[in-house]
Amino acid sequence: MKKLIIAMAAFGLSSVAMAGPSWTYAELDAVFQDDGDDKAKGYEIAGSLAFGGLFHVNAEYADIDDGAGADNDLDGYRIAAGIHPAVTDSTDLYAELGYTSLSADSGQDPDAMDLTFGVRSMITDSVELGAQMRLANGSTDAGGADDFQDSEISLSGQYFFTDALAFRA
Repeated sequence: MKKLIIAMAAFGLSSVAMAGPSWTYAELDAVFQDDGDDKAKGYEIAGSLAFGGLFHVNAEYADIDDGAGADNDLDGYRIAAGIHPAVTDSTDLYAELGYTSLSADSGQDPDAMDLTFGVRSMITDSVELGAQMRLANGSTDAGGADDFQDSEISLSGQYFFTDALAFRA
């Protein structure tokens, strides 16, 4: 009986250690970028809600001052819905369909639909790594004269100090 209790306790600990990424969260991010002459700064508020064990919805709002003058500031939002099947106890693949709307002081206000594919993995209890590719198709005006296509590949890492506090890069 004692061995069974120890085995059950070890299973409980290992399942906590091998838990996958959380798809329900709220976050406040500081944005800093330095690319030579321009030193952008701002903030982003984001949140996600998981449901059904396989699906999620998320929303983001950002307000960024790019540091190059008053006519280059921008703010905007993105909303998305996605699916995140687990491929292992600690790794999820995901796909999202999203919509982004930006408002820039320069007068160009791009709107875009995007498709995002990615992977998120908890490599330890407190470290998560991720990679994603986003493909966007949009326009900078309502008439469609300035259509664009864009792609983005990004890598991310998070270190969780606690369940509620993390550093992300």
